[in-house]
Amino acid sequence: GQDFTIRFHLHPEASAALAQDGETVLLRVGRGAGWRFRARGAAVALEPSVYLGRSGEVRRSQQIVLSGITSTGETAVQWALHKQEHPAKSGAKSG
Repeated sequence: GQDFTIRFHLHPEASAALAQDGETVLLRVGRGAGWRFRARGAAVALEPSVYLGRSGEVRRSQQIVLSGITSTGETAVQWALHKQEHPAKSGAKSG
């Protein structure tokens, strides 16, 4: 088989963490709702990246990396991105 790599470069304002299951990356942008990236058929990792969004501006960022080796039959990599809802409010009042 042949080695393959699929890269998803993230915006610098996105934070990412690999979940313990090794197939899920938890994403968050600012104070908004989180996102859950899942993949099957490839190893999932987080690696450093760079963002070149504006002329002359280079910012550090992260990338989700899916990698593996093709098989002699059909090689399939499945991935999905799901928005996570905010946790329910506890009902506690401040003040």
